[in-house]
Amino acid sequence: MKRIYLFLLLITLGSCGIIGGKKYDTIKENQYTNPAWKTLTMPNFSIQYPPEWELNQSGKANTVFILLSPLESDSDTYHENISLVLEDLKGKHVSLNQYASAAELQIKKAVSEAKLLENKNVLAGTLEYHRQIFTGVSDTLHMKFEQNYHIHDGQVYVFTMACKSNTFKKYEEIGENILNSIVFKK
Repeated sequence: MKRIYLFLLLITLGSCGIIGGKKYDTIKENQYTNPAWKTLTMPNFSIQYPPEWELNQSGKANTVFILLSPLESDSDTYHENISLVLEDLKGKHVSLNQYASAAELQIKKAVSEAKLLENKNVLAGTLEYHRQIFTGVSDTLHMKFEQNYHIHDGQVYVFTMACKSNTFKKYEEIGENILNSIVFKK
């Protein structure tokens, strides 16, 4: 009888997302569309962005694309940006929460003075993803990043918004709108 209760407890904990990874809160947001924005259409998804932002598809740093904000002044040398990197998961059984936990460890190793500020599952319309917001130092710049992880057709789509710490608030709304404009093709 104890084995049956233990088995039921394990199933219950596993279905709640507690076993095999951390339990994350899910927040709801709206999917975003703006008919005045440009649309980048790729084979598996589309994403919208403001017409004044520059699209770079050079593949720099293994990116699928980088969207670059306009410079704010003649003295501004950093383009706040949103980029996409893909990771193939075919043949691997990795949940969104498991991937987010592994990504958190990688961030702490790769980014100097990394500090995780937010770690949540998000539901934007029908789009489900995991969001991590963190700060750190990159090339002597104090930065704030938002990474959104989507699993679609055996790949992880890692969308990253990178801003200087002191400009993140200014770009947060437009960045969230870009990130919430993603539509995956079935």
